Amino acid sequence: SKYFYNILMPFIQYRYFKKVHVIRTYHLFGIIPAVISRVFFGKKFIFNYAYDYFAFAKISRNYIQMIFFTVLMILTGFAAKIFVANKNHLSKFPKSKIVYLPNGVDTSFFKAKKNSSSSNAILSVGRLTKQKNFESLIHAMKGIKAKLLIVGQGELKKKLLMLAKANKVSVGIIGPVSHNQMPKFYQKAYIFVSWSLIEVHPKSLLEAMSSSLPIVATNVEGNKELIINKVNGLLCETSAESIRDSINRMIKDRGKAKMLGRRARLTVKNEYNLDTLLEREVQVLHQLGRNN
Repeated sequence: SKYFYNILMPFIQYRYFKKVHVIRTYHLFGIIPAVISRVFFGKKFIFNYAYDYFAFAKISRNYIQMIFFTVLMILTGFAAKIFVANKNHLSKFPKSKIVYLPNGVDTSFFKAKKNSSSSNAILSVGRLTKQKNFESLIHAMKGIKAKLLIVGQGELKKKLLMLAKANKVSVGIIGPVSHNQMPKFYQKAYIFVSWSLIEVHPKSLLEAMSSSLPIVATNVEGNKELIINKVNGLLCETSAESIRDSINRMIKDRGKAKMLGRRARLTVKNEYNLDTLLEREVQVLHQLGRNN
């Protein structure tokens, strides 16, 4: 299985591991071979803390994962540096190891919308899981004269389509979709909705902001780090009534919606530009490599 391979990887692929100065791990599962390489071969590694793994597992009530992630988090102590995407999580790790590195967006790829659309199409992007809260979003869409397009895949697809039919909500679910094809979906949409119960630093929200889409997002961790209510988007509660009210406000006042979309793109260009963040990441990697 992949778990056994993670343990054996540094030994199986030793000819590659011995050549590197620094190992860059993505997500919590990647920490196992990195720690083994640190212990046996003295290789420094950087861990990427992408999201609150324990909280996500808790929402799904996956208690085995909760225990597993708790153990893996202890292993982060072997890391030389830790890239943290969300400022709220900086306190989880020693200050000497932290590098704040949020997710970034290629603003030249996710461009501002060319034309103002007369469509009321509402777009949401994400895995079809409980954490993304699409069931509540479908309930919220009841009575709104607009089509909801969800780009994503997962085990809840059939259940969501049945729920939409029962509530007479127009919903389309498309997926999987390659990353290169995503800009066209943002260009065709009128509003982007991030309706999650919890986030860390959502890439799809950043992409929508870069595309100058008006944003409606739940007032939860991750979303509220990117969206300032009534400044570059609208924040709402996780209830169907709250999201319905925010969507209707965007539909009725297109002038304000367009203004919020422009400000959202400006936020991304100023704070989450991919080129700038890549330079920061490479600088840390080079510095750590020189000190190895």
